[in-house]
Amino acid sequence: MKRISFLIFISLFALRLSSQVCDTTLWSPNGTVQSVYLRDSLLYVGGSFSQVSPVVGHFVAVDSLTAQVVHPFPMIRGTVNCMAKDSIGRIYVGGDFSYVGGLYITNLFRLDSLGNLDAAFLPQPNGEVTALYIYDNDLYVGGDFSAIAGFQRTRGAKLNVTDDTLDSATSTMVHFAGNDSLTDFDARSDGKIYSFCVEPIFGNVLVGGDFHNIAGTSLNYLAYVEALTGNYIYYPSTTPWSAIVNGVVRSIAIRSGLAYIGGDFTALGTNQRKGFAEVNISNAIATSFDAQLNGSVNDVIIVGNRIYLAGNFTVASGHIRNYVACFSTALNLLPWASNISSEVLCIRSWNDQLCIGGKFVTIGTNSCYHAAILDSVSGNPHAWNPMFDGAVRTIIPRNTGGLFCGGDFFGAGGVFRNNLCAININTRQPTAWAPYIGGTVNTITSNDTALFIAGTFTVVDAASRARIASYGLASGALNSFNPGVNGIVRTIAATDSLIYIGGNFTITGNQSRTNIACLDVSTSSVTNWNPGCQGTVNKIIIDHDHIYVGGFYSLLGGQPAGNAGRVDRVTGLTDLTWNCNTNDGVYDLDLYNGKLFLAGWFLNVNGSPRQYFAVADTTDGSLFSDDPGFNNYTRCFARYTTDLFISGAFENEGPSNNYAALCDLDNSSGGFDVWDPRPNAFPQSLAVNQDWLFMGGSFTEAGHYYHPNLAMVNVNTVTAVNESSAETENVRLFPDPTSGVCFIDLKNINGGISSCEIRDVSGRFITGSNGLFDTGIGSGRIDLSGFSDGIYFLTIRTNDGKMYCGKIVKQ
Repeated sequence: MKRISFLIFISLFALRLSSQVCDTTLWSPNGTVQSVYLRDSLLYVGGSFSQVSPVVGHFVAVDSLTAQVVHPFPMIRGTVNCMAKDSIGRIYVGGDFSYVGGLYITNLFRLDSLGNLDAAFLPQPNGEVTALYIYDNDLYVGGDFSAIAGFQRTRGAKLNVTDDTLDSATSTMVHFAGNDSLTDFDARSDGKIYSFCVEPIFGNVLVGGDFHNIAGTSLNYLAYVEALTGNYIYYPSTTPWSAIVNGVVRSIAIRSGLAYIGGDFTALGTNQRKGFAEVNISNAIATSFDAQLNGSVNDVIIVGNRIYLAGNFTVASGHIRNYVACFSTALNLLPWASNISSEVLCIRSWNDQLCIGGKFVTIGTNSCYHAAILDSVSGNPHAWNPMFDGAVRTIIPRNTGGLFCGGDFFGAGGVFRNNLCAININTRQPTAWAPYIGGTVNTITSNDTALFIAGTFTVVDAASRARIASYGLASGALNSFNPGVNGIVRTIAATDSLIYIGGNFTITGNQSRTNIACLDVSTSSVTNWNPGCQGTVNKIIIDHDHIYVGGFYSLLGGQPAGNAGRVDRVTGLTDLTWNCNTNDGVYDLDLYNGKLFLAGWFLNVNGSPRQYFAVADTTDGSLFSDDPGFNNYTRCFARYTTDLFISGAFENEGPSNNYAALCDLDNSSGGFDVWDPRPNAFPQSLAVNQDWLFMGGSFTEAGHYYHPNLAMVNVNTVTAVNESSAETENVRLFPDPTSGVCFIDLKNINGGISSCEIRDVSGRFITGSNGLFDTGIGSGRIDLSGFSDGIYFLTIRTNDGKMYCGKIVKQ
């Protein structure tokens, strides 16, 4: 491996000084990746997914005309549930997250009126935020937290977020930052709060959610409380206001003394009301109106003389209304109907239009993946499709044009790819090749002319292909190869004329074959090679005259074999001279320089202790001394020359190594390289070249960066600065990502700056001098507008021997 000796600091709050760089420009599938296979400049990716997209996180800005992603916006790790905008155009975003733009910000953040992250706003609620509501200068925050801004507030709080004053010289309102303050309002709820709405005449607050006790009294799902303290209100008499709702309230709107509530309930008091009700605020009694919905309501808005309901229903007032319905304020159902394909989670009025987000993918004949802009009068969708790869839960207009969207998605602006795609590793984007695989792809390999895929599918490109298929490498066209397999195929090994398959099956090519078989590529027929395996086959490796087989089995070729065995490549007979029995299953094998590496669930091999990893001699199966001492099972390998990359459920190897889920074993030294990308779930498949390790799985983070399901991490070892010669600290760069100018927080830097430099993701020096950036009081400024898009690292050295490091993404 190449060694680079400068320090890079991936995350502002990363604890380790050594870390690996994840290339954030790589497109990623929206589901689990089971297999990655690298051939030249193409990375073939198989699994269970329907889209491949640029990774944007769970919050993004999109253009309202082109539906293209608009920068900048902060990358969010976690779900975004709700948004609100205050009187001076700042946007508040709530959800269940812990990182925003590379900073440790939990569950609530604010953007300034230009869309930049306001890093000074840090209420840090200690639980999920599910409701945000602005009224005058107050921000109501609801959710599942017990503390906010450092004080106890149980699931509901109020922040005073503006301090405006009139500038007499210009006759304009001026906002003074830094005056945000927590008020005395405390909901004291025993369940999540999903909505607030202030009744404007008396200034009291309706609160909806999934609670049974709020403000110190027994109130189910809907309450009326004081805006100052959150105490419940005795109104209109000495009895606490209670509408007696029997299910969760998710949205509230108020007009002319009436509250319109939506949720999962079916009744108010003795009145049947499914999903939606009109309540008289003066007496907490439902009016006679019944929308006659057949499902729940997630959002309610009032626009002029219309009331829009969005949710999970298909009928309103006896008429088909798929997931959105429109009533007049006189409560007549209007002929406004969009044939939406699935649940709508949010609805927002904007510029005489409606913006909706949810789980849908079509509206009528139009593709509208999880978000749409509708005509507010006709309900017809605009030709606008941002191609989100997951549900959109909240939408709000940007002050500078377009929309902010938040939700469960992590990609936008992608392409459709069903369970298989090819990504050009130079452009980081999928090629135009778009096969349709009707089921999961478990494994991929190739010979000189063909690409082979196998898994659980039975249809490929509208043709019958049972669990195995082949494409021409040059043409990309589906080949006639069609042996058919009656069970799961987990592994393929290929030569020019033959392929060996393993898994869980009993028939292939219309012949009886138990979990292992050999197929003729030209005829699709099975050969006479038929060792048979009593159990699951996970991995097959071809080695000259032999085939190595790893899995969960007890018999191979009719002979006792414990999960790892070798059979003759021609006869299929078990090689009894090679013995490498493990006491539990083997997931993966790798062959290198006379050594067979085994990954799996075992704790001993041939009676000798080996914790989840072993190295056997290819001559007789005897063990080498290698036993790193993994503390949990290993899953898969990828090797580049002497470096063996190993993934698994482990958190450390032996008493002296602390690597989680992924590590690099250097075969030349027998030790582990200082290489620690730490995906937050172990990769299920790996591929590697001289610069990058490609990993697939169901993780969400890799290389200390948010990048779900598929990631590429540099394989260069990055070593920390020698602590005897320099003291290293972090410095904050913002906004991150940036489209041009970024700022540096210099408040904690003491001593004169002796030098500073910028390097790219590979460690290449880009520029540097002690006058690299313009400094002001407590901050610095770097103009990256002339730089190519990518990741850059800043290192500042001071005269007193300290080093300050930070990372920035240029987009």
